[in-house]
Formats: sequence, structure tokens, C-alpha cells
Amino acid sequence: MRRTRDDAEATRESLLDAALIVFSRQGYEATRLEDIAEEAKVTRGAIYHHFGGKAQLFQALTRERFAAANAALGRALSSGGAPLNALHTLMLESFDLLARDPQYRAMQEIILFHTPLTPELAEGLAAKRDGARALADALADLIRQGIAQGDVRPSVEPADAAVAAIGLLNGVMAMWLFDPEGFSLSSRAAGIVDVFVDGLRS
Repeated sequence: MRRTRDDAEATRESLLDAALIVFSRQGYEATRLEDIAEEAKVTRGAIYHHFGGKAQLFQALTRERFAAANAALGRALSSGGAPLNALHTLMLESFDLLARDPQYRAMQEIILFHTPLTPELAEGLAAKRDGARALADALADLIRQGIAQGDVRPSVEPADAAVAAIGLLNGVMAMWLFDPEGFSLSSRAAGIVDVFVDGLRS
């Protein structure tokens, strides 16, 4: 029985890995279940068994391949210490993840450049929006703490600073993914984050 469970889990992981490769290569709309099955060297029926269909597979891929990254960012957010240090750590970790983790990078490319706003993906996109809003709220709380401790200028509106931080992260990520030869994210990430965080200091 254990062997059967292990085999099933291995097949599921193989399908997720194959889906990441094919979605990256062809985009969501152009990808057929047959393409993923061929990449994973399984039958199309295995996809239906484990996921139900293409949209469900894509949503599982998004959820599970972002899980480790989200956990790392959560640890950075709750690392304690000075609020601006936590903000700096979170932003730098976001860029570091993109530069060093090929699966995280591939998922970001798929989401940014290869995913249509279709009804069948509404659930997954709604979850992504909810996650972005939760991050904005958490960053705004950090800024409020920084203001209360005297580290952040009192004229800073926490909600505005949170949106600006997320906008900077998304913008730099999109720029680098679109043209990775244009600048070195690894070498410039700290300076980019410093410019933003130093602008908040009192």
C-alpha cells in the first residue's frame, strides 16, 4: 500500500514538473493536456485522475510551486527586530528567490506573461489577488510600527508605502524577467531595496 501511495505521489509531482516546463514553453492557452502527459511520460488519464483538468492542474501548480517562496517571505515578514529591517529583508528575499530559484522564476514568468484572464482560472487569480492584499496589509502594519518607533517619517502614509513597495517588487521583477541581460538582479537588488527603504526613514 505504501508503495502505491509513493508511486501516486511521484506521478503527481512528475505531472507538476512537466506542467511547469510546458506552460513555460507554450503558455497556458496553447498547452494541451496531451503535451503535459507526453512531457511527463504518462497518459492523459493520469492528469484527470490527479487534478481533474488543465485549469485545476494550473491552480495546483501555482499554489504548490509558490508555497516555499511564500513561506520564506512569511519568515522574513515575521523575523522581528526593527520594522524597516524586516521590510528590507522581505524585499531583498523576494529578489533573491527570483534570481536563485528556477521554478519560482518560471512560475513568475508564466503568471506575468503567459496566463490569460479566463473564467476557468478565476479561482486561482482571486487567490493571488487575496494574497497581494494580505501582503499589502502586512507591509502597512510594518510601516505603522516604524512610525510609532520613530524610524519612519510620520508623514508617510502606511497604505501608500505598502502599495509602492509591492509595485517596486513587481516592476523590477517584470523588468528583469523580460530582459535578464539588461541588468544583474543579484548584484543590484540590495541597492534597489536600499533606495526605497532609505526614503522612508525619519
